[in-house]
Amino acid sequence: MGKELLTRKNIAIGAVALLIVFASFLPQLINRHRLTIDVFDIGQGDSTLITTPTGEHILVDGGPDASVVAKLSQRLGFFDRTIDLVIATHPQADHITGLLSVLDRFTVKRVMLTTIKNETPEYRVLREKITEKHVARTDIADAPHVDFGDSRGVSLDVLWPERSYSGRLVDDPNIVSAVFRLTYGEASFLFTGDAGSEIEQQLLEGGADLHADVLKVGHHGSDTSTTQAFLDAVLPSVAVISVGRKNTFGHPSRRVLRRLERAGSAIYRTDSNGDVHITSDGKEIRVTPQLR
Repeated sequence: MGKELLTRKNIAIGAVALLIVFASFLPQLINRHRLTIDVFDIGQGDSTLITTPTGEHILVDGGPDASVVAKLSQRLGFFDRTIDLVIATHPQADHITGLLSVLDRFTVKRVMLTTIKNETPEYRVLREKITEKHVARTDIADAPHVDFGDSRGVSLDVLWPERSYSGRLVDDPNIVSAVFRLTYGEASFLFTGDAGSEIEQQLLEGGADLHADVLKVGHHGSDTSTTQAFLDAVLPSVAVISVGRKNTFGHPSRRVLRRLERAGSAIYRTDSNGDVHITSDGKEIRVTPQLR
């Protein structure tokens, strides 16, 4: 009788273990041949996970605190603890603080960041931790184009900054905020960090290819970004705003929301929609908000 109970217990434990393993790999099976983008509800900050069809994980910013770790664990599964690329768009606390916990809890293969001379506590500690963890580091301006192996045509083009700001003091870190365009087949996605109207104008004047099906709206929907001229060039069918509930900055701006509405963009906001999950097969794009 004791042996029979022990056998049943072992079978039950084994079944649970198999379920855990299956659940961990389920997202990859479901999204095979699909690009997925998760814009996290991270409060008043910014963090987005991009997963290529062949399983590479790109984390864009880490939000204002360690809550990004739970978000990543939920999306990646129990056994997947590797981030292939971290992109720190610019060195402000609401974008990089969470990356400190990510570097402690996950294996990060490579970091791309905008480097400036300005010293803030979060920026200094981030650079120190990257060195401590022996993570490969690249200035975003030195990697204008990134391909992701055998990911069926997934590529990333850095549109801004056009040159390195390493060793330079800047009045506003938003001036160096990375802007990049991600493409997968016929689908395109534009990420703008906290880039303001000045950067948008320079991109327009420089003739950058700004058209995108999905726009990650700049600077949490602030009126300092997303000008009408910029929207006219991007023509997004979907706009996603990362913004904290009841934030003290008045984000997103009513003017920006009206511009997006006039442009015919479907608007999703993390403060009202929660996490925003986007998938694409390279042609069609599907958006699934968490909905509160």
